[in-house]
Parts: sequence; structure tokens; C-alpha cells
Amino acid sequence: MTASAAPSSAAGMGTARDRADLAAWMRGAAEALNVMSRRGPADRLSAADEAIGLLIGCVEHVEPAGWRGAGLPPPQTHRAAAPSPGPGAGRAQVRAGDPAVVHLARAATRLLCSTRPAAQRPQMWDRLAGFFTASAEPLLRRLQATVLFNRVEAEDVAPEVVDGLFSLYEWYRDSYGRDAYLTSLARTNLSIAYRRRAAGTDLADAAGICREELEIRVLRYVPDHPFTLVARNLLARCLLAQAEAADDEQERRGLARQAYSEADRVRAARDRLYGATSSNATLSRRHQGHALLLLGDMERARACLRYALAFERQRNDNTEWRGSGRTHLLLARVCLALGDRAAALGHARTAWRLLTRDAPRGQACRDAAALLRQLDWNTEGNCRGPGIR
Repeated sequence: MTASAAPSSAAGMGTARDRADLAAWMRGAAEALNVMSRRGPADRLSAADEAIGLLIGCVEHVEPAGWRGAGLPPPQTHRAAAPSPGPGAGRAQVRAGDPAVVHLARAATRLLCSTRPAAQRPQMWDRLAGFFTASAEPLLRRLQATVLFNRVEAEDVAPEVVDGLFSLYEWYRDSYGRDAYLTSLARTNLSIAYRRRAAGTDLADAAGICREELEIRVLRYVPDHPFTLVARNLLARCLLAQAEAADDEQERRGLARQAYSEADRVRAARDRLYGATSSNATLSRRHQGHALLLLGDMERARACLRYALAFERQRNDNTEWRGSGRTHLLLARVCLALGDRAAALGHARTAWRLLTRDAPRGQACRDAAALLRQLDWNTEGNCRGPGIR
């Protein structure tokens, strides 16, 4: 997407028709940014810069400092060729609360967040939500949901977070119906929160929600529609979490087999839709490797996870990706089970380093620290904690 594609009317008189055309174009630009989410981090940052440039040039009564306060700092080199930065008489501009502006700002924030650790994202979304406090209610609710969801992704499952997601789900269900698109998003966000919290009946509740959501999406779309695949993938993750928590070996294997079957179906469909090295397909490969680990098929698990790690690195411009911490953690467990303690120690160290940067409050980070202490004891005769290194 390039800002130079803006409609020519944007540079003319600011009539109602001009403003409507510009708003429509900005909405289309926001949708186009979704394509950039599958590119490398440099391309994503460049696209975010373009979007911020458009906001600076096309939104009335907001100076660049205002966008900086919203968490959208102006680019160092302003590449956007939209109307000149800042408000100006005689140019078509749209109001800050226009839905097209909110959508474009959300798209830019999403791209910026994709290059930041999970622990930093809730604050970024919170700043954006604060900027749009005067916007229409439905848009504010979506921003509130995004703030809460990113807190969950940063492993914050405090009662106010989970209760907030439940309240949003109820509001969408009562306002739009059980099968509405926004209700589906709210329901899946709630299932993720339950899975991350994993207290009491949370894991069973999360799996139940995912099964319900999968049934709804299969009927509304088709079994291998991208939106349906997301629900199937979330079900696989719930099954893996249940398998990890199961005390009975037979139950654990049964859940792991179900998880593998779901993940394999999603992976095959995503290979066709997006390509074998895409981020979506790679995530499903990691889930397959996790299921194989729980099933005791360590050689296949190692091969699957090595592929996932290579593809994660490739997507990140062939450099180490901060989100690979969980892949390294699974590989450490596999290598330990295969008797390769040196490789297990290397993966555990990398897992802990990446996870402490991305989501230091999370269970995966604690698991990596525990495994690293265990491996340090076994290999070096002492139990030095990872924080001492």
C-alpha cells in the first residue's frame, strides 16, 4: 500500500462528498494493511509508517503530537504522500471519530504491536483506546476487547480481565445474537482467557466454548474456511492444555491424539491456503509437535518442531524471532526425552531468554526456568537459576 494512491479529491475542497470519498479510501487502506501482517518485520513497520502518515494528513484537528500520544509516532522520514501533514483549510479531511479513522489507526497499531513483545502491547492498545474515548460505542467496545485480549496474551488473567471479556461477550450476544461475527470473536477471546488462567474448570470450559464455536462456524461457513480453521486451531490448543494437565496417562494420550488430528487438519488446509512456511501453517506445525511430544513420538516431534523453528526464523527476515520461545521450550523437552541433554540445555536457555522478553509473567516462562534449573543440575552438578547467568 502506498499513500500516493489516495483519491485526488483529497487535495481539493473539503466537500461532504470529498470527505466521504476519503473516508472510504482510508477504510480500504486499512483492509489492505492486513496483507502486510504476513510480511517480515521491516515491511510491517514500513506499512505502519505509511498508515500513520495518512492519519496525520487526512484527519482534522489532530496534530502529529496527538497521534504520538495515541501510540502512533510520526515516521522519522515521512513517506506518506497524502494531504500535507496536519489540518489545513481547503483540503478534504475527516473527523477523528470517523469509523474509517478508527479502523486505520487500529490497523497501524496492530502492525506496530506485531513487532513488540507481548508484555508491551496492552499499554499500546490502551493508549489508542484512550485517544478515541469520544468515538461511537461499538468501536470503543472493540478497542476495549482488544486491550483485554492483549492483556491475556501477555499472561495477565486477573479477575477484572476475564470478567471484562465475559461482560463483552454477553453484550455482543445480547446485542447481535449468538451466531454474529462479533459475538464469535468475543466468545473465542473468552475461551483463550479461560485456557490461559487454567483454574478450576477453566480448561474444560475453554474446550466446551471452542467446540461450540467450531460447530457454529462449520455451519455458517465451510469446514476449511479460514475463519473455521481459527476455531479448530483454538480447539487443538485447548486439547493440548487439557492433555498437559491430565494425571491419567491414558486420558493424556487420548487428548493428545485428538489435538494432533485437529492440528494436522488445520495445518494441511493452511498449507494450501497460505503456503507451508506461512505463520498460520507454522503455528499448526508447532501444535503437531507438541501433540507428538505428549504421545511419546519424540523423533517425529523433534523433526516437526525443527521445521516450525526454521519457518519462524524465515518469517522474521531470517533472524531469531522473539515468539519462538515456546518452540524452543518444546524442543528442549523433546531433546531431554531423547537423552540429548546438551541440546536440551541450549534450547531451554534460548526459550527462557525469549520468553522473559516477550511475556515474563507467563506459565511458559516459569516452565522454561524450571526446566533450565533441572538441566543445569543434571549437567553441571548444581542448580543455578537462569537469572544468575
